[in-house]
Amino acid sequence: MDFDVFKAKLHQVLDFFKPEVQAETRVKLDLAAGNAALLIIDVQKEFADPAQGRGNTETRNVTKRINSLIPAFRAAGMPAYVVYFSDYEKNPQDIDFYMFRPMPQDKLIAKDEDSAFKGSNIKQILKGDKRKTLLACGFNLNACVFKTVMDARDNGFEVILLQDLTGNDNDNDRSKTADQIAKMKKRGVKFVNSIDLLENIGDFKKDAPLPPSRRLAPPKPPGQ
Repeated sequence: MDFDVFKAKLHQVLDFFKPEVQAETRVKLDLAAGNAALLIIDVQKEFADPAQGRGNTETRNVTKRINSLIPAFRAAGMPAYVVYFSDYEKNPQDIDFYMFRPMPQDKLIAKDEDSAFKGSNIKQILKGDKRKTLLACGFNLNACVFKTVMDARDNGFEVILLQDLTGNDNDNDRSKTADQIAKMKKRGVKFVNSIDLLENIGDFKKDAPLPPSRRLAPPKPPGQ
């Protein structure tokens, strides 16, 4: 065997046993075990609708992806916990969701702080439902999403952030995004694209192409 070919194969084997690769393997096993849940954070007009001032092109496009891809997670048997920012619990029709409507089987959770783990009883709800792995998405990446997933890790939950289903509004400094992501990764939060994860969940078939309405362009990196 050519030495360069041998070296390349050796690196492939060594890469497989890196901790982060093994961690991803464990995540897939956890998902298959039925311990996972969607955590949809603050998909509300105040944060995402450009017409309200804070929203922008990024938040609008991310919301479109959330709205078109979340049904595929539900169809694969993934329960959804929908968190919204409010001082009190509201009827679903009174919540200012933006281009997104929860289904009757979704659990709605009001929070009155950036972190759902400090501003609601979500920890007790998830523990009671025996959910151990959270697939997080929503707004804002640098604020409520960041604080919620960091507290989730502190409370013993595995967290996978659906990086194509999150973003920042105009009130959040995008220059801090890279630092926030680094902090989350250091704490053990894993980052994946929703389509890649869907291909490994339940009955979702890799050979069944998504309809055009779901084939949305990936978000642009901050600053572009």
